[in-house]
Amino acid sequence: MIPTKTAVTATTTQSGNKTYRLDKETKRIMGFINGQAAMEQAVEILLETERYAYEIYDWSFGSQLHELMGLGVWEAELKAASYIREALLVDDRVVEVKDMQVKGQNNHLSVSFSVVTKEGVLEQEWEVSEVGIKVL
Repeated sequence: MIPTKTAVTATTTQSGNKTYRLDKETKRIMGFINGQAAMEQAVEILLETERYAYEIYDWSFGSQLHELMGLGVWEAELKAASYIREALLVDDRVVEVKDMQVKGQNNHLSVSFSVVTKEGVLEQEWEVSEVGIKVL
């Protein structure tokens, strides 16, 4: 008997973006999340993690927003938008970062922007100050 070639059809399913839910108050993993909640958490982690500071991450992971601390408001305003875009566009689930507005006052920056992801659009507001970086 001679084997004959038959057509093989392969289908792939995308598992989404299921990940661990990190509870910031207790600093523990508390189950799983996916969809838009997972993207919100990913954006937060990408922006709050200092780029180049942790050997566990490659050099493209995290942001350089910490470098804005100590700069003059004008210079920090110029750099903030590009630092945020660079940090978020590393994630292949992020399609675009748009509607960026950066306002500097005294020793802090208020930044608002939209993150277009495969899961939907996330509206973000952040503050960068001498104290640190936080989501509003």
